[in-house]
Amino acid sequence: MFTSVNSSPAARVHLTLELASRIAFDALVRVGYDDEDAEIVTAHLIDAAACGYEYSGLPKILEIVEAPRAKYPRHPVKWLRETRMSALLDGGNNVGMVTMHHATDRVIALAQSQGFAMVGVTRSWMSGRSAYYMERVARNGLVGFHTVSSASLVAPPGGARPSIGTNPIAFGFPCYPDPLIIDIGTSAIMGTEFGLIRRRGGQLPDNVALDSQGRPTRDAEAARAGAFLSMAGHKEPRRQVPFRREAITWRELSSRDQIPHLGGNLVPGARRGDRGEVQMRRGGLGHGARRFYDGLTPAASTPEKAASPLRQ
Repeated sequence: MFTSVNSSPAARVHLTLELASRIAFDALVRVGYDDEDAEIVTAHLIDAAACGYEYSGLPKILEIVEAPRAKYPRHPVKWLRETRMSALLDGGNNVGMVTMHHATDRVIALAQSQGFAMVGVTRSWMSGRSAYYMERVARNGLVGFHTVSSASLVAPPGGARPSIGTNPIAFGFPCYPDPLIIDIGTSAIMGTEFGLIRRRGGQLPDNVALDSQGRPTRDAEAARAGAFLSMAGHKEPRRQVPFRREAITWRELSSRDQIPHLGGNLVPGARRGDRGEVQMRRGGLGHGARRFYDGLTPAASTPEKAASPLRQ
């Protein structure tokens, strides 16, 4: 089921995963993506929707198409530098969901070969859910973490204007029977969620944004001219504005079996069936031009076992 933010029950649209996948794929092809890239982006969006992030599902296609950098030419991705334990990918102005797909493949291969690896990506934008990549890393028996640079969207605690990013960071740990995934950010609302609320003319939750005068607001247009709040809250003279907090929860997702194949597994190396996933609310989009991956085998986490590959 795919539903929308701030919509009445009568306005909600219900789609099977197969139909939603086909709609996403066809839409991406129509706006200029080739079949391979359309399959990669579709897999990411459907996975997000199936994990409960409705605003990161099909609505994200609108953000991809309308992104300022989408108007500039795209070029094939290429590897700028490579060593036995690291690589740097030129994203060619492609959407981050495509470039991060290739970066994930490379960091997995390098880490499995050497015990430790780092991969960076530049000239790319909007990488989507970091948890998606960390799950792939963890299901391949690796510990990983992923950082994403972001635009200045958040007012620092006590501030009134945006001067810091949403600072997304994610971790993946191989566990039995399913990996532990932690995906967080430091803003009080996700940029993708904000974008969908604004697009639909809805009201923001309390205590997530400021207007251009530094006053708390629920109006999305006013917040667009102002700033997001940080997850640590916002201080004003003689007044404390509480922040919204969401706890880590375990959730079983069995619908993974229903996700259709579009030229391959949606999560390479993942077993089909129920999975437990740890989710934390994270803020913002991967707007930045640089992304960083780190992957290592659990065996390499001890100094004596890591020494040999690290010397190289």
